[in-house]
Amino acid sequence: MKKVLLLLLSFFILSCSNKEKQQPAVQQPNQNPAQVFTLVKIEKSNKSELAPNFSWQTSNGEVNFYEMIKDKVVLVNFWATWCGPCVKEIPDLIKIKEELNGKNFEIIGVSIDRSISPVVEFAKNVGINYVLLHDPEAKLLDAFGGSVGIPTTYLIDKNGKIANKYVGARTKEFFINDIQKLLK
Repeated sequence: MKKVLLLLLSFFILSCSNKEKQQPAVQQPNQNPAQVFTLVKIEKSNKSELAPNFSWQTSNGEVNFYEMIKDKVVLVNFWATWCGPCVKEIPDLIKIKEELNGKNFEIIGVSIDRSISPVVEFAKNVGINYVLLHDPEAKLLDAFGGSVGIPTTYLIDKNGKIANKYVGARTKEFFINDIQKLLK
């Protein structure tokens, strides 16, 4: 059993360790240049079912996660520019954000790249249309409970509870199905 787990873990890590710069299959024109914000505060929840609270700095001041998501369903996606499955998943996240625009739904992308430069360049090239944070030490991922690999995505319900955790890339249709259940 340990050998099987080690083999699966090795395969998963190798699939996300491709250092080549990859571009998603679908390039979107960028209407609003994507900005990448840095986390300024992370507060792990005392209750394991609740998402941690965190804040990031914008030119307009500090944004608090719990204030932003009040009565909203939120998809928090941990990724990196060097992770092939992560990069392939981003165009679907962009489409989800477009489709659910105006509904009580948000996406927050959290890059764990060591440097912010490739994240900014990638975000501008593909037209990321949702909040994008940089967390080079993966402290926020740890506050969510950690993961064995990326992409890792958490779906948060309207009460701030973690409804689902997904390790590995998923399709737009897969996410939309789970998001729609929580929006009802």
